[in-house]
Amino acid sequence: MSKCSKCNHDLEHSSYAFCTECGTPLVPLSELPTLPNAKSPAKKKRTKASSVDDENKKLKDEIEKLKTRSSVLFGTTEEEADNRVKRILTVSGFTADILGRVANAYVDHYGEISYRSIKLPGYVNEFKFYKKPPRSDIDSDEIKYVATYRSAVDLQKELADIRLLLSACSVKDIGCTFVLATNEDLTKHRSLVMNHFRQMKTVLAVKKRALYTLELWDQKQLLKLEYDLMIKVIPKAAIKRVSRLQSADA
Repeated sequence: MSKCSKCNHDLEHSSYAFCTECGTPLVPLSELPTLPNAKSPAKKKRTKASSVDDENKKLKDEIEKLKTRSSVLFGTTEEEADNRVKRILTVSGFTADILGRVANAYVDHYGEISYRSIKLPGYVNEFKFYKKPPRSDIDSDEIKYVATYRSAVDLQKELADIRLLLSACSVKDIGCTFVLATNEDLTKHRSLVMNHFRQMKTVLAVKKRALYTLELWDQKQLLKLEYDLMIKVIPKAAIKRVSRLQSADA
């Protein structure tokens, strides 16, 4: 049995590293086993997948910053649909007429082109009457009935109003375009609404059906019209920049 060199305490096992009585080291400290530091875990190796994820996140952040800086050009600011529609109609040559007066071209009994004034509804609820002068001597006024919204679109109600206007216009053989304008996205409703309108026109004589059309000016279509009419302009450099970033992100 070995003894401690300091306190002369009997040691039961020679494998002790310290004296159990006084704590004196029995072997050199350099030979004692070391334990890993729990507060400093081994660094996790960076994988290729994590690098790609980080790069994608950077690209997404860059896209959002670019869109924020160019919010007006990209149409991301929320502006009332009514203001946007008025600009589009004005630039396109349409004017409002609450009296609903139409200059209609027709061939008289002498075979000459003549015009007659026809009265249509100036408005029905949200739908307002707009007209554009004829492009030639043989054309009639181009007619649009336009409804704009600040809140959610009540499609059932507006389709019912279109049905009333369709009857009023078809009786006088005056063709027109109905427009539903909103800042909302109508992608999910477009097919249903257009099918309903086609069914609605089946009450008309076949030769009259082509005179009436329906257009949905939702957020995407309004923005497209504004770009086409140069109401809003995106710099080419910005277009290329965003396209490249979006392609990389995909």
